[in-house]
Amino acid sequence: MGINFEELAVDNVVTLYAVFELHKYKATFYNYDGTELGTTETPYSRTNPVNVIKILPSKPADDLDLTGVWGFAGWAMRTAPSRVLDMANVHPIMDYEFIAVYEEKSVYSNVLDSNYLSFAQRNGGYYISVASGVQLSGKITLPTTYNDIDIIGISAGGFAGQNKITHIFYSEDTNNRVATIEENAFRECLKLVYYEMSTVAESVTLGSNSFYYTNIIQNLSAEE
Repeated sequence: MGINFEELAVDNVVTLYAVFELHKYKATFYNYDGTELGTTETPYSRTNPVNVIKILPSKPADDLDLTGVWGFAGWAMRTAPSRVLDMANVHPIMDYEFIAVYEEKSVYSNVLDSNYLSFAQRNGGYYISVASGVQLSGKITLPTTYNDIDIIGISAGGFAGQNKITHIFYSEDTNNRVATIEENAFRECLKLVYYEMSTVAESVTLGSNSFYYTNIIQNLSAEE
């Protein structure tokens, strides 16, 4: 709180102390087409990295086949879009503008990790959900194991409201053992048109409203 020196009556010796606040620098993140994805602010530092938005950007893959994807390769300076940066070494010493960089990949080599997913161990395996604060979009690929233990389910409400996801694949089709998709797991994933169902599990149990308000176009053969 500042002091109004015009109203300060001094009858005795007063000691004043200067109060300093670290300047915060702004980072703005853009998609490949110039769409602003979000901003962060980070206090000045020559050791700590810039705060990065918790959004996994995507680029439409309409020009690619079903299993082709423009995989997010990282962030580059908007003024030098061909050079992907190691964001751990970008420090908040100025304001920045970053742009998303992509490379053509197979969906099976573009697997999400613990930066974007949460893992809960129960019933002899792991159940997965999107990590807090993360927004996913486009074609996504989920892992089939975590810490060398099979992923066996999708948690209740695990991806609910992720309304920019269009396709869901698994990293190894022959090892996809997801046999339980709990209630509301993908509820209101409004753009979701494809889910790669397990061909290994004896049956797949769908919880209530697990695909409610989606646009799944393939026949989901499973037990309610």
